Amino acid sequence: HSVGNLKYDTFDNLYSKILELHRRTSVDNMEQCSKCDVKYICAGGCRIMNAKVNGNMLIPTCSIESKNRYYEYLSKL
Repeated sequence: HSVGNLKYDTFDNLYSKILELHRRTSVDNMEQCSKCDVKYICAGGCRIMNAKVNGNMLIPTCSIESKNRYYEYLSKL
């Protein structure tokens, strides 16, 4: 998702678009992630990979295996 082009738009306008995109793609606003215990560690995964695999950057590609890897890593800290 492109937010614009500095040739045709002001920096302030592009910056506000970036902030809005960041807010919309926060794990707190991603339905599948919002109640997950590791949401702040995995951060919802790569948005590009989410879009490629699921057709939507707000649908994470996580699995129980990936969650278990995070739990295992955290248990060793």
